Amino acid sequence: AAKAKGRMEGWMEGKALHIAAIAIQRVSRGRCSRRLATKGRLHTVSGVALLEMLEGVRLSHAAASNSARVSRDLERLPELVLRLGKTSKRSLTPTSMPERATAAKDVAFVFCEVSGENEAKAFRLIQATNLATAVGKLAREVLATSPVDTSALYPLLAIISNLPTLGRAEGEKLLKSSGCFQLMIDCLYSTDAGVQYYGVAAVSNMSHDAEAVKTVRAQKAAAQLEKLLDSNNRHIIQFSIQALENVNDVQGKGGLFDFGRKKKEISERKIRIEIARRKYERLADNDERRRLATAQLQKWVRGFLSRRALRKALAKRISEVRAAVRIQACARGRWERRAAAARKLQVELANSERQDAEQRA
Repeated sequence: AAKAKGRMEGWMEGKALHIAAIAIQRVSRGRCSRRLATKGRLHTVSGVALLEMLEGVRLSHAAASNSARVSRDLERLPELVLRLGKTSKRSLTPTSMPERATAAKDVAFVFCEVSGENEAKAFRLIQATNLATAVGKLAREVLATSPVDTSALYPLLAIISNLPTLGRAEGEKLLKSSGCFQLMIDCLYSTDAGVQYYGVAAVSNMSHDAEAVKTVRAQKAAAQLEKLLDSNNRHIIQFSIQALENVNDVQGKGGLFDFGRKKKEISERKIRIEIARRKYERLADNDERRRLATAQLQKWVRGFLSRRALRKALAKRISEVRAAVRIQACARGRWERRAAAARKLQVELANSERQDAEQRA
């Protein structure tokens, strides 16, 4: 009995592990299918939707620090970098701009997923393939066109914005030495909100560096940062506030900006920053209320759909039960009729035998 009990417990433990493995496989397959679907949609959307998808990939894969799938995708990076050029170095055939834009989206998707252990590997590949220079050249080509093809430009700017994240201090040096930081400053003057977003985010993240601040001063971009405080995009306002506050700290130490010596202008700038901060908070509150309302609506819809599905399932089950009851009733009635006929026949036979016996007597 003890051996049988031990075998039963071992079987139950194995069964539990089997069920857990199936659940993990289902989750993995679901994550993989969603990832492939997102990667496929990346090549079909444009404008703000593309920008939101790129940032959404960055956020949703923040926990995938040691993903083997991401690591395998990084191994394709040298091939993708070749496709970013005007000509394919393997076949020496011209590469069209749509093909180069497709390659840029693939590279951006991989870099937006990278985190944790894969970051060092990604940055080594960036240095080995000279990716920053290639992306900067292609981004300037796209910016030179009219109208600007944002579906090709956004992925390129997303790649550039990931350089400091992947390489830390070395990434910041590469951003400056490759000319990409100068490109991001030029993006501040764009009329497209998405391009402005990437530009002001890069300037804000680099405004702690004195060399970067000198570049901003040489381009006279501080005035443009102040203009961006009036933007209707709360993220642009937030990064503009951070950039100006960092610039104030740097210029307070080294006196890099002429207007930093004028108290009146500094006071006016602080007032504008405070107004912009309140505007940012108001926009953030609106977005939060909209998000909560959307969540409540989705919850209600999910509840409604689940209740409707439950009603359909119950109606189907009730129909099946009723059909089964009818079948059982018919079967019982048939058996009862047969039994009644048999009893009647037995009674008739008994009566006939009794009558025959009485006649013989």
